[in-house]
Amino acid sequence: MIKNYVKIILRNLSKNKFYSFISIFGLAVGISASTLIALFVVDELSFDSHNEKIDRIYRVTTTMNFNGPLDAALTNMALAPTLKREYPEVESYTRFFGGNRETELTANQIIYKETNIWFTDSTVFDVFTYEFIFGDPNTALVEPNSIVITKSLAEKLFGERDCLEKELKVNNSSVRIKGVIKDPPKNSEIRVNGLISLNTLPQRFHAAYNRDWFRISTYTFLLMNEAINPISFEPKLDQINEDFVKPWAESNGIVASHDYLLTPLSEVHFDDVHDYDQPKGKMSNIYIFLSLAIFLLLIAIFNYINLTLAQQGKRSKEVGIRKTLGASRGSLIIQFLSESIFFTSVAFILGLAFTELFLDGFNELSGKDIHSIDFFNPTIIVLEISIFLTVGILSGAYPAFLLSSLKPTKALSGEKNNEGRVGVFRKSLVMVQFFLSIFMIIGTFLISDQMKFIRTVNLGFDRENLISVSLPSDTTSRKMIQPWIDELTNNSRIKSYSNTSLPTGITGKLLFRIEKNNELTESTVNMMFVDEHFIEVLGLDVLAGRNFSTDFETDMSSAFIVNQTAVNKFGWNDDALNKRVQWGLSDNGQASHDGKVIGVVNDFNFLSLHNPLEPLVLCFNPYNSRNLSIRLNPGNYTEVLNNLETSWNKMIPEYPFEYTFFDQDLEENYAQENKTFTVFSFFSIISIILACFGLFAVLSYSIQTRAKEIGVRKVLGASITQISWVIVKDFVISLLVAFILSMPLAYYLWQGWQQDFAYQAPLNLTSVILTFFLTITLVSIAVIYHIWQIAKSDPIVALREE
Repeated sequence: MIKNYVKIILRNLSKNKFYSFISIFGLAVGISASTLIALFVVDELSFDSHNEKIDRIYRVTTTMNFNGPLDAALTNMALAPTLKREYPEVESYTRFFGGNRETELTANQIIYKETNIWFTDSTVFDVFTYEFIFGDPNTALVEPNSIVITKSLAEKLFGERDCLEKELKVNNSSVRIKGVIKDPPKNSEIRVNGLISLNTLPQRFHAAYNRDWFRISTYTFLLMNEAINPISFEPKLDQINEDFVKPWAESNGIVASHDYLLTPLSEVHFDDVHDYDQPKGKMSNIYIFLSLAIFLLLIAIFNYINLTLAQQGKRSKEVGIRKTLGASRGSLIIQFLSESIFFTSVAFILGLAFTELFLDGFNELSGKDIHSIDFFNPTIIVLEISIFLTVGILSGAYPAFLLSSLKPTKALSGEKNNEGRVGVFRKSLVMVQFFLSIFMIIGTFLISDQMKFIRTVNLGFDRENLISVSLPSDTTSRKMIQPWIDELTNNSRIKSYSNTSLPTGITGKLLFRIEKNNELTESTVNMMFVDEHFIEVLGLDVLAGRNFSTDFETDMSSAFIVNQTAVNKFGWNDDALNKRVQWGLSDNGQASHDGKVIGVVNDFNFLSLHNPLEPLVLCFNPYNSRNLSIRLNPGNYTEVLNNLETSWNKMIPEYPFEYTFFDQDLEENYAQENKTFTVFSFFSIISIILACFGLFAVLSYSIQTRAKEIGVRKVLGASITQISWVIVKDFVISLLVAFILSMPLAYYLWQGWQQDFAYQAPLNLTSVILTFFLTITLVSIAVIYHIWQIAKSDPIVALREE
């Protein structure tokens, strides 16, 4: 019996090579695309799952309000040891400080620039899971000036993994390597290249940061004795506020609210509501990608069903003969399901091959680091089996039950059984394919509109012709490069420069005292340290007052410039100049920086466009930045940059000349959205290709099954246009209905996706029109080919056939 089924399957495959290829190829592409998406989703949902104690690890965040809310992913340094001391359910803790900044590492007289070099507690290895290659986790970070580095960093710095006890210079400090660990997975909340003992920081740092309960600075993680409900621990966090935070605030004259929140580590990756946080995922992207996977599978399955139903006329006689020879309906159902399972098996193997083939490209598109070994993840295996069974059974069930229900007499006489019902079903499937494809096309265009909008919207300054040059951190190198900086003034290709970092979307928030209604009120406000050239380089307008100047010795300690939003928010109206401002606050109304507003500049977007404009205070400090911002005159950038690099290398050859264009830095604010757009576009193209394949095949079969009708119409004088319209009108109607139904849904979901942006692109009707014409064009290509086939066909040949 099985041998007979195999013969029938192979015979049908041989007789319908082209349509079998389309069926198998379509299923394979659908399976491959859905597998890639599944790998992406599993990677996102498995963040930090490599940590053995993940179910007992919790992150603490801080919410403060000083006449302005601040919800930060950071806490002050004193919190974790205080919780450990006060509550026995806190087994251990660890804190991470400073790893977001670029760090200079010097090994063998060569300078390397790295990120994710963190100061942390020696207990970090009790909380998180890091696999040691060399060294002892119990002692690695106990002593000051100790560092543990990853395997890849060890090989980069020293050319070997075994580098224990070797000396490494970190910025201006020397540390000794006490351990080498395997590279942690990229889907980790805290990305790590190196871990330095927190005891390395000077005692004055610890004294200042541990004393001030409002100086948030570290990512804090607690390890509990057992898994808990975070809500149940909130009263104890509130008690910390009552016993420690409020008394300190009252003794220092601070009036503000202050709360802590506990989040399980398993949920941290999607906890994206906090400022100063690590890069986060979005659950909306998970829903988007899951929808894409389902859409692609459905399109592939509908293609298969449509092609099977289109062959009903040819298979009906086979069914009639088999029933006449005694075959039962059950055996026919098994036969057709077996064919479906066979086709699905071939498609499944081919789909996995496609997945492996395109995995590297998908990693590049999505920013992931997925490997072939991840195919054997239990979740992926279960998912693949589910996809296989779903596709195999679902794509074969309807055709199997439909064809097996044919009556032998009608089948052998050539009469089409249930053609009306089958025709409606087939047209519905085509319409659903159109609906899904149009939805993905318009979605791609609308997301593209938002991404174009954020690249072209007026930020309040000129973003073009700006570069940022990374300066050395150590004092000796900075002195050596100063002549190079001084020479920029005489370079005709350079319009201006500033020893200030450009506003790429991240600023600090400090506690200020702001004059309001003749009283000083504490408030957390965005601030930037700038020099006297910053306003010129950025192209800002001074609306009132003056710029900073080295001619005024008091500007560094007692002068401030604010933006227009700050003027409005603080209620200063047109009287902002000379308003009193303080920062570096101490008790009794004193502050290390106490002065007045000397100028007002126009509003500009110093944060990413996810955020609305906020008050900003500029503080004068011309020696603080590790970056040099340069505005170039328009022209040949390559020539001027090559000249700058040549002169740089003459003065400080051991330190690399590194620069970035400002518009590229701004793009980093939208990396997540760019990845979403790229992946969405990629799979939209795949869905369109699949839908076109299906449409092409269904049109071909439609013409074949209506060959006699076409022949009769041609003999009776019908024109090619009239005949073509009879054939394609159902597809055109399905297309129009699908377009009308998909537009509202796509617009609604697009508006939801845009909620992450404070600045949103309006609906662009051009995108809607382009979607319609693109769909019409793709359909027209398939239709024109088949019209040409009709035009050259001989009606006599069709009419002769029995």
